[in-house]
Amino acid sequence: NSLKLRMAIHMTGVDPVNAKKWAEEAVDPKNGGVIEKESDEIALYVSKTGTAHPLVEITGSWHDAVIGASFMNLLENLDHPYMKYLFTKNEVALAKSPRAVSGTSAPAVTPKGSVYVGMRNGVTPGIGQAAAANPYAGYSTLDKDYFSICQPPLYFMKVSEVCFLRAEGAIRGWNMQGEAKDFYEKGIRTAYLEDRDSPQKEYTQYVEQYLNVDAPKDIPYVDPQGRSKDMRSVTKVGVKWNDGDSQETKLEKIITQKYIASFPYSYESWVDLRRVGYPKLFPILGTRHGDGSIKLGKSNVQTAVNIMRRIPWAANDPQTKEDIANSGLPALARDADMGVARDIQMQHLWWDNGASNFETTE
Repeated sequence: NSLKLRMAIHMTGVDPVNAKKWAEEAVDPKNGGVIEKESDEIALYVSKTGTAHPLVEITGSWHDAVIGASFMNLLENLDHPYMKYLFTKNEVALAKSPRAVSGTSAPAVTPKGSVYVGMRNGVTPGIGQAAAANPYAGYSTLDKDYFSICQPPLYFMKVSEVCFLRAEGAIRGWNMQGEAKDFYEKGIRTAYLEDRDSPQKEYTQYVEQYLNVDAPKDIPYVDPQGRSKDMRSVTKVGVKWNDGDSQETKLEKIITQKYIASFPYSYESWVDLRRVGYPKLFPILGTRHGDGSIKLGKSNVQTAVNIMRRIPWAANDPQTKEDIANSGLPALARDADMGVARDIQMQHLWWDNGASNFETTE
């Protein structure tokens, strides 16, 4: 039923009638209901398999992943609980590049351990996993020591996601068996990634304060290397629920918190970004390295032309190419108004039709 609710929400832009029907069926207790508590969550529990969380290996041993700039800047501006304990500051001193762009305020050297800093999407990194050759390897990453202790499960569906799905349904006027505010706040309270049985759950110490963040700060993003210009925060909504907010503002708050709650798993967040345009993120850089369909954009926030909407198929053999032409491409865009589908990064999917988030504008 929780999966049914997720898929119903996916369809709000293309089939709102059936989306509402299926969502209400999913949450109806008479049909068994949806995930309501942490013990109902679907996950692979590394604490029970005797293995480490993959991100401990990827970030700690391989030095192969750092935090994204949009995500880190969002957390900073909302003073999210994760900023208190989950990430490292820059692990090496970072020198301003001789090829720094205009519009950067990066100092000549950013001392080791002085800033939280993420990596912009689309930049070209150096070679290798050592910060000496690839300074991006020294940007902020997960605190692998804490991660190893709290043993986050590999979540497939958290109670927080279900709460945010129900909150979105409620602001659309659907019967979600409760109020949007209550679902939203419960979603935030249960958003933490630590194992529910872990003795260390730092998140819970800060969440009540976080729920009352009325407005974001205005902390800019500064790349210590100066390889991209300074960026003003694109986060304009706070955390605190306000019944007087417009539907659009409520939706942005719900999806922004859902995005944070899904970390470090991106699949549903990518769906939401394409479906409703939230959360607001920095634009993708290096679009020239794509297939030409993603545009750089002229705004400091990611726009409809600057979202990677799908991964093109990789096909070299004639049979696969034939299958793509005969069944794959027609399935991408079922809406007649979307025209002929193309195997490109910016091709909208059938549920991603660019429709308004609500039937009327406010």
